[in-house]
Amino acid sequence: MGKEIATSIGVAAVAGLAYYGAETSKGEVNGEAAADKSEPHSEGIDESPKTAEESIKDLVRRFLQEDAEQQQLRYVFNEILSAEEGSHGHEDFNAAISGYAAFAALRKDEVLFLNKKNEPVGEPRRFVDFVDTKPNFTGAYKYSPGDEDKTGILTEVPTREWRQYVQAQLQAQHPNQEITHDLNTVHFFREAYKLGDSQLQQKIASGEIVSRNQVYEYRIQQSFPGANGQNRVEYLQNNVTFRSEVEEIPGVPGAEKVAVPPVVQAQLRRLLPGLFAQESGFREDAVNDTTNATGSGQFMPGTWERYTGTDKVSTNYVDQVEVLGPMISDVYDRVLDKIGEDVLAKLRSLFENEEAFLESLIVPATISGFHTGPDRIAEAVRRYTDSVQIADMPAGKDLFLAIAKYGSLSNEGLLSGFKEESQEYVTQVYAIASVLAEQYQQPDDQASQLAQN
Repeated sequence: MGKEIATSIGVAAVAGLAYYGAETSKGEVNGEAAADKSEPHSEGIDESPKTAEESIKDLVRRFLQEDAEQQQLRYVFNEILSAEEGSHGHEDFNAAISGYAAFAALRKDEVLFLNKKNEPVGEPRRFVDFVDTKPNFTGAYKYSPGDEDKTGILTEVPTREWRQYVQAQLQAQHPNQEITHDLNTVHFFREAYKLGDSQLQQKIASGEIVSRNQVYEYRIQQSFPGANGQNRVEYLQNNVTFRSEVEEIPGVPGAEKVAVPPVVQAQLRRLLPGLFAQESGFREDAVNDTTNATGSGQFMPGTWERYTGTDKVSTNYVDQVEVLGPMISDVYDRVLDKIGEDVLAKLRSLFENEEAFLESLIVPATISGFHTGPDRIAEAVRRYTDSVQIADMPAGKDLFLAIAKYGSLSNEGLLSGFKEESQEYVTQVYAIASVLAEQYQQPDDQASQLAQN
């Protein structure tokens, strides 16, 4: 296994999460979205409780209605969702994804309410549909989410009082689904407008772009040096290169870095667009003023120097994709190394085969390792395995969620830095990657994904 990877890998990704409006505090979180052209929600809409799979299907139907050119994706998209419905051991993981997928379809003028499992409760609520007056000791005052600026974006996230007012009405309609938190896209759009070029600003102000997903699409389609006719998703998936053979470590006799298996490479290739979107909104020039993390993957200067020889992070997208492959290959190696063969062997017994083990546990752990650091997620795996009997562990990707939850609740050692956002990060990446996959991958690639899922 490879030598120690500096924890700056994880620190870089942690810094990137908060950049470009991607923070994840409950009740005031920003969203990603595909525009909803429908009329304001009516009282007659069917808002009976939905399962995670039903919520994702609703998102798919809504998303596909946005662009006639995407109708050809309907069959493959629905096939993928049908496969997910029957996937044993992924129920909680899929539920968490369903909330973030619905978040990906949220307009800039809506709020989404979710239950404890992160499943959407009812339909998103439009700001304009819940403006009212309330009596007080001075007479009456306007009861609204807040004030809009000239771009049609609220100047602040919706007020807590207004969110509670809307939540109470929705909760009364869904008494069997306890609403625990809500999501909105306000801060994301304020940052997107502030940091965007003049064309993006004009599209936001005119209402042509009303969703986070549309902001991503705008950035993805922008030309860049070395693109060779490809957009950012296509270039990333066609050019990211993982370590395919065992690699000796110079100067360390007997030490080596493991190869990344083909099944892991395929999953990572599918997920990395979601990671870039989550980290920076596909902005290769994004800089976190607090940590100096830079680029699409929010690379720390020290980490960048390890792979390039210079601590000045390039703002060239091609350079960033070139570094991402070996970097995440090292994260994969480090995660396995620090978990240890004894624990890995124990956990393998929970899965039908090695492929399921890698896809359902090690791939999510690698994505988590990019964000929070490979040593930290490995520590969470080891401590969880020491604390919980095999018979009491969940199956599939739900095992990863259980491990992440355990890590977020611990304050000991490395796990003191494993916060709730670290637990949520992986399902956010999976959700965004799924939405992007339907836009930019070819049917053959999607059929391959279906078989892998």
